[in-house]
Amino acid sequence: MMRLWPTPLAGDSKGTRNRTSNRSEMARQRNDGTTLCDATRLWVTPTARDHKDGATSLANTPVNGLLGRQVLVTPTAGRTSCDMPRTLNPLFVEALMGWPTGWTGFGSVATELSRWSRRMRSELSQLNCWPMDEGAR
Repeated sequence: MMRLWPTPLAGDSKGTRNRTSNRSEMARQRNDGTTLCDATRLWVTPTARDHKDGATSLANTPVNGLLGRQVLVTPTAGRTSCDMPRTLNPLFVEALMGWPTGWTGFGSVATELSRWSRRMRSELSQLNCWPMDEGAR
């Protein structure tokens, strides 16, 4: 499917023609001279009724009980599970979320939030905020 899309070029933003396809026989096999803008015009534009699944026949569409409406089934390629369970790299998650490096505390059992909570409980217990004994009133 990706082979059908032309390679994006700087001229595609202006809608100019892709003349590089005429340079060699190999280039002609890869691209017939269409621009990326030409290729996008071949795809159907979503309409207002598409949010109601109106573009497809609902007769063969299963009903999702949680949503209370018919839902299109999206075919997935490949297996649904793998033999080895996978986990996200904590450094990747921190970078993805924009968190400081090491903020999740994956190297230790306790995160920074639990360390802070423990320290605050200790500080609060040292404050003299309990009512005085009955004789001092």
